[in-house]
Amino acid sequence: RLYRLNKFAYGIIRDRRAVLEKESRAGTVSTRNDLLSLYLDKTNFESDAYMEPTDSNMRDVILNMLIAGRDTTAQALSWTFFELCTHPEVQSKVRAEVQQALAATAAAGGGAGGAASAMDGDRFDYNMLQQCKYTEAVCNEALRLHPSVPKEAKVVVRDEVLPDGTQCRSGDVLSFSPWAMGRDKDLWGENALEFYPQRFIDNPKPSPFVFTVCVCVCVCV
Repeated sequence: RLYRLNKFAYGIIRDRRAVLEKESRAGTVSTRNDLLSLYLDKTNFESDAYMEPTDSNMRDVILNMLIAGRDTTAQALSWTFFELCTHPEVQSKVRAEVQQALAATAAAGGGAGGAASAMDGDRFDYNMLQQCKYTEAVCNEALRLHPSVPKEAKVVVRDEVLPDGTQCRSGDVLSFSPWAMGRDKDLWGENALEFYPQRFIDNPKPSPFVFTVCVCVCVCV
């Protein structure tokens, strides 16, 4: 089964590389906006966050999306839409930000899809997403309150000592709950139970030991 999965993934990578190389030789700007194409383009990443697009790494990305990124993404979107529906003022801000990003892209030439397609709303590309900081905050806040993986556990495979001095023996089970941590007032303040996206504008990169979801679902969202 692993052989079939690898063959399938490597076939997708090979075909996508061939298409992108053909477009590059022809001097055309790629209009592809799928995740694999984004990962293959170094310009989409900050230097400290970039992963080399080797076939092996890209295979891991594809299998991660097919296996781990399906149900988690669906759940994250469902809770985000729920919060938007119950907070119309937040929904209005998201809509205004998206419209502003589309208008800015159209004024600049529409990016890969052209000005007309940007205004028609059928080309919302990666670069446009980078402008939507409030929308990103909304997604993070939804994940804080409704993590796609509400609890997690790992089995210790060999004796180890954690940075805080905790002794872990082989066979021990270490567990944590992103759901409980996301609602902890000691970590998020007295309004921990409130849906308040602004907290991720004020502090866009909280510690991964506080907001564990940002580490676990970065590919899924």
